[in-house]
Amino acid sequence: MLHLFILILILNNTIASADWDYAKNGPDVWKENYPTCAGENQSPINIRTRCTVFQPFSRFEFTSIYYEPIKFNLTNNGHTIKAVPNNPTSISLTGGNLKGTYLFESFHLHWGPNHNSGSEHQV
Repeated sequence: MLHLFILILILNNTIASADWDYAKNGPDVWKENYPTCAGENQSPINIRTRCTVFQPFSRFEFTSIYYEPIKFNLTNNGHTIKAVPNNPTSISLTGGNLKGTYLFESFHLHWGPNHNSGSEHQV
């Protein structure tokens, strides 16, 4: 159902021109237009799971009225769909060794033309 919703959203929106994408202007050339993407800690990243070290974290805790419907304003800018609640919410996240409480403000989705592209990260 979510896939159908996203497809309808994409078809009903004009895709704005983007300075970057996952094709001709993809991750391999981002550093040419955005020099700060040429460092060691920026996207794209390749997480080499065989080189990772296990570290235990405390449980994440979501606080909200999870059964209360939330209406969102959706924006399609050509490489992501951003969803922002129409009204402030009480959704927050703590735990997981985070320092402090994080309040929900928005979420976004990335997509690509096939299963091999659409995110600048690889696991």
